[in-house]
Amino acid sequence: MNFGDLPSSQDRTSLTGPTPSGWANSYIWPSRVNDARGMMGTTQSCQAAGRRHEALRYSSIVAITRPLEEHAELLNEQLGWLRKSAASFDEGDTSEAKRIAVSLRVLLHDTSASASLLHQMGLKTTMRYLDSAGDFRPGNVAADWPLISSRFTMTENGGKFEFAPLLGNGPPIGQPPTQLQVRALLQGGKAPRGPGFRRTFDEWWLQPVVDDKQGAAYSRKQLVMFLANVDGGAHVAPTLTNSYHALSRLNTVSLQAGFMTPEMTDPSEVPEADLLTPGSPVPACVRQIAWEFLESVPAGVSGVTRSAQNPAMLP
Repeated sequence: MNFGDLPSSQDRTSLTGPTPSGWANSYIWPSRVNDARGMMGTTQSCQAAGRRHEALRYSSIVAITRPLEEHAELLNEQLGWLRKSAASFDEGDTSEAKRIAVSLRVLLHDTSASASLLHQMGLKTTMRYLDSAGDFRPGNVAADWPLISSRFTMTENGGKFEFAPLLGNGPPIGQPPTQLQVRALLQGGKAPRGPGFRRTFDEWWLQPVVDDKQGAAYSRKQLVMFLANVDGGAHVAPTLTNSYHALSRLNTVSLQAGFMTPEMTDPSEVPEADLLTPGSPVPACVRQIAWEFLESVPAGVSGVTRSAQNPAMLP
């Protein structure tokens, strides 16, 4: 039925019961023609909107491979931030260690839900990473923290005692003294490896580099994640583990320094109140880890070149 076949007004007014079955699907009242046309337009609009929604839904499901050029740009960006934060740290702003930790996490840390930038670029497991720490020395009863040193400086307010990264000023390539290697072998262990060698990623990332001799040893991964995920780099955790709290707040590496007067003959004579205690060793360790990483990035990758600070540290 077309609009010219519609019944007269008299026919319409005579219909008081249900709509005739013949008109059920095709009949349109003349008074509703405009509404019907509007409804048809609305239906078409809804169909178009539905198609757009479906296209958007499909596009959100289908993954678009990131071009390699973008990976290179992102690597340049992260390395630039890493170098800037490292420079600021070296100028005295030790809080930059948290930014360093975040960049290292982006570059190196894989989880079940995310892949590191170097993993996506196929570089992470092909690189070899400079180890400036070496293995712990067997039989050492004191705390071990070979990535860093301690330094004492005079300021306007008196002495300042703090941890500092070794950067390129660490020990040269070489194995520990022969007697230490022999002792380790006699004790059933393996001969310790000295600093300056290169390791696979897992060896380097998971290698213990701090041992406070209080029952806890920490790897590079743990130190970086402490600053990035716990202490404010990218996240502030509401609680701390007992071991990390002790390492970062309670000086479990047991290091103190103080002035001896001419009358004193032994360091134990320095009054407890006059002893200086360094802060957390973690920021200095993370700065050193960044130095190792930057020295490990192959020359020519994103314009990174190895420093000449200590050629003996390079293979």
